[in-house]
Amino acid sequence: MNKTIHAITRLLLAVSAGVLAMMMTLTAADVIMRYVFRRPIAGAFELSEYMMAIIVPLSIAYCAEQKGHVSVDLFFKKFPKFIQKSLDIFISILTLVFTLMVTWENILYVGETYHDHIASSVLLIPVYPFIIPISVGIGFFALVLVRHLLFPNEEGDTK
Repeated sequence: MNKTIHAITRLLLAVSAGVLAMMMTLTAADVIMRYVFRRPIAGAFELSEYMMAIIVPLSIAYCAEQKGHVSVDLFFKKFPKFIQKSLDIFISILTLVFTLMVTWENILYVGETYHDHIASSVLLIPVYPFIIPISVGIGFFALVLVRHLLFPNEEGDTK
């Protein structure tokens, strides 16, 4: 299970990194076109927004797998180990419930935006394909949380 989750999160991270590279290229090209040729790329800002909808959720599962999320442990480390472990489990379960709800609502939202033919304002790009990565990314984040809950001492193949 660990190797499969690790492989999937690495794949999602690679897709996210590829989209980030495309977004940086688009932004640089837009700046060059705007200031050198006085002809900005139409819809560049809109495309960047859509690319962000892919980059962020697809990289969240990898961040969770690496336990790289920000945490404030100013008081947490002063509690006894038993309370620390109990709070960690409680927070993980609460986060899991939240991520499952977000995943489900995004799946429903894909259907709504598809059936309502919602599109971007400048390039008229359909919105629904850009909601799918949100569902996938948050869904795999939930899967990583389940793995951490079931196997708390296993770090997985994170190297």
